[in-house]
Amino acid sequence: MIPLTRRFAFQGDSMLPLLESGDEVWVRAVPLEDAEPGDLLVWARFQGAQPALVVHRLLGVGRSAGGELVARTRGDARLHDDEPFGAGEFLGKVVALRRGGSFVDLQSCAGRLYDGACRFCAGVFLRGGTGGSRLRRAVLAPSRLLLKALGLPAGDR
Repeated sequence: MIPLTRRFAFQGDSMLPLLESGDEVWVRAVPLEDAEPGDLLVWARFQGAQPALVVHRLLGVGRSAGGELVARTRGDARLHDDEPFGAGEFLGKVVALRRGGSFVDLQSCAGRLYDGACRFCAGVFLRGGTGGSRLRRAVLAPSRLLLKALGLPAGDR
């Protein structure tokens, strides 16, 4: 059983190959102080009428000049860090994902292995942008094969 606060559909390509647009992300509320580097965090980015939910990897937690606890994050397929965000915007950490018929518990041994392999692929091949559809397919193929090898079927996408 995975303690769950909320689920939502991820959108974007900043977390390829771990997360694809349309993947369902499962989030558990935890205090920002308890988040550790490498965790996938979810926060609300307030721009315009509707806040956007962002999922990126935690690089570190520190204090702002005003003493507020802030998190530094970056998408796996990005070169630059995000603007730091505070505890008021923080919603929790990603504990699992669902892609098509596949469910990946990121806290399990297989889930941590899959997350690490995807992070490695992103760092080697995707950092700085998706690099075009051919490169995107080349990076996604091994991650989907790894899902199958770990007994986590790759779903229908």
